[in-house]
Amino acid sequence: QNAAAEVKHLAEVKRYLRLRYVFMIEHGSPAVADLRAMFPCNRFHEIAFPDAMSAALATGDGVEGIAVDWEGASVDAHRLSWSVERLRDYAGAVHARGKVAAFVPSWTRQSRDAFVASSAKMDYVLAQIQGSCVTSADAFASYAHSIASDFHDRGDARNVGFEISMDSYDVASNHVDAERAAACTRKAYGRGARAIYIYGNGNDRLVSYFDALDRMGVRAPR
Repeated sequence: QNAAAEVKHLAEVKRYLRLRYVFMIEHGSPAVADLRAMFPCNRFHEIAFPDAMSAALATGDGVEGIAVDWEGASVDAHRLSWSVERLRDYAGAVHARGKVAAFVPSWTRQSRDAFVASSAKMDYVLAQIQGSCVTSADAFASYAHSIASDFHDRGDARNVGFEISMDSYDVASNHVDAERAAACTRKAYGRGARAIYIYGNGNDRLVSYFDALDRMGVRAPR
């Protein structure tokens, strides 16, 4: 149900989307075939928790990259070296299949994402800092800037993106509405961010989000 809704929402904002945009999908999503037909020139990457990585690595639906969702009690309970070792193994397995490797961390180790990405041989990172967008657009931009600056110092700020979660669930305290999401995007771009990872799950927020960016002069329709 949510997959069908997201396909509909993406069709409605197609005029705003560019070829450089990457679609993050879940393994086995029924939306993939429809999205590929609608966006034949865009890239598709899968996101999977560690216990689903075996299935993701065996996928045959033509995705170009796989990102491991790196969060939870096990991640928080161990030292950074533990994460590096395991993420390096995932990166090796993904690269062995000719795909781009990434991870999506949620932790309190601010400005350590670049170190982990480099040490684990990951191609890019999607930092889960969406909670700071709830605080304010300035807070989100400041957090993004600190991480992007570290990536810049280590090689390339384009290797990191920053998650904004739009309110898919009423109980999600780290989700925001479309206007705030657009404000956080604009502020983060102004502080050096080069990629925003928009998370949504069923509710129709994309049209409002892109229309808000248009009003701000950030993204005009084609």
